[in-house]
This record gives sequence, C-alpha cells and structure tokens, in this order.
Amino acid sequence: MVDAEKRLLGNALLDIDNQFFVLLSDSCIPLHTFDYIYNYLMGTNVSFIDSFLDPGPHGSGRYSIEMFPEIEHRDFRKGAQWFAITRRHAILIMADNLYYGKFKLYCKVCSPPLMPVMSLLVACIQ
Repeated sequence: MVDAEKRLLGNALLDIDNQFFVLLSDSCIPLHTFDYIYNYLMGTNVSFIDSFLDPGPHGSGRYSIEMFPEIEHRDFRKGAQWFAITRRHAILIMADNLYYGKFKLYCKVCSPPLMPVMSLLVACIQ
C-alpha cells in the first residue's frame, strides 16, 4: 500500500500547482461541500493525518529493536491510511527511504501498512 501511495504522490507532485494532497476511501462520506473543503484546505498550512500511540500488541508491540536508533520506540505510530497533507509533507514522504526501509525489513507484520508514513511525520514535527 505504501508503494501505491508513493506512486500517487510522486505523480501528483509533478504538477507544481498541487499544494495539498488528499487520499480518501471510496466509502468516505463528506460532511461539507467540495468547495467548503477545498477552501478550508487551501486556507491552511496544516496536514491532517490519523496518528496515535497504540501500546498494545497490534501497535507499538510490533516495534523491533533493529529499527533503533533511527526509529525510536516513542515515535512508533499507528493510524488510518487516509490523509490530507501539504506539499512539504508529501515531499518528505517521497524523499524518505530510512523509515520505509526499516519498516519493510523489520516490521513485516505491521498493520496498517502506512505505519512508516505516520511515524515519519510524527518524528519530523517533534
């Protein structure tokens, strides 16, 4: 899933007019009109991601010590794959090989597969 997301972001980043990137599910239900959401996103410089600490076996319990020191246990996050991110954060995701590589090697059971993206963004804003 991360590979597909990165391909989508990479292609969208080719157009310099794209300043915000939204990944939604086909079952997402809008609570406002498209114009309202568009104007809201264009009026902010904040990214919106679902990222949280899950101390259980399906969250940080899957952390592997081989990820240290690049990925610290405190930065290990879980969340949904749907997001709305700024161009700056999309570029960070595309430029990352460290988090993506560490998760791919040492967290094969991580679910959802976008844990490296959430963990990367959390580490970048701390």
